[in-house]
Amino acid sequence: MRKAFTLIELLIAVTIFSIIMFFLYKIIDQSNALNDRMVQKESLFLRRMRLHDLLEKDLLYSYSMKKIETSNKDRPFFIIETKNTLHRMVQPSVLYRLKDGILYRVESCQSFKGIQDETSSKEYRCLKCDIVAENVKRFQLYRHGNDYMVTVVVERASDIFVVTPLSVN
Repeated sequence: MRKAFTLIELLIAVTIFSIIMFFLYKIIDQSNALNDRMVQKESLFLRRMRLHDLLEKDLLYSYSMKKIETSNKDRPFFIIETKNTLHRMVQPSVLYRLKDGILYRVESCQSFKGIQDETSSKEYRCLKCDIVAENVKRFQLYRHGNDYMVTVVVERASDIFVVTPLSVN
C-alpha cells in the first residue's frame, strides 16, 4: 500500500495549479484595467455634467445678458447678470472666459465695466474666480432670440448645450 504521492503526481498538480493561477491573474488584471478606464470615464462624465448644470443654471436664471465677445477666438467671453450664485452673492455679475485652455467663471457683486484681465483684477470688490473646466480647446456662446447654444470642446470630447432662459432683457 502506498503512503505518499509520486514526484510525477506532484509535478502535475503544481503545473495544473500554476495554469489556473495564471488565468486567474489575467482575469483580475483585466478587471482592474477595465475598472480604471471606467473610473476615468465616470470622472470625465461628472465634470461635464457639473459644467452643464452650472451653465444651465446661470443662463436659466439670468435676467440680463451684458456682453458676448467672440471676435477674439483665443479668449472668448460673455457676461451675464444672474440669480444663480456659487459664493452667496445677491444677483451677481458672472463672467465666463476662456484663457490659455482654462475656462474661468468669475463672479462679482458689481457689474463688470472694462474687460482687461478679470481673473486678477483688483478694482472689483467681492470678486470670486472659479476654474470650471481645463484643457478647453473651444468655448462659444451663440444667442438666437431667447435661446442660447453653448459649445464647449474639452480634450477629445465636445458638448453642445441648448438653454432657453426664463426671462432675458
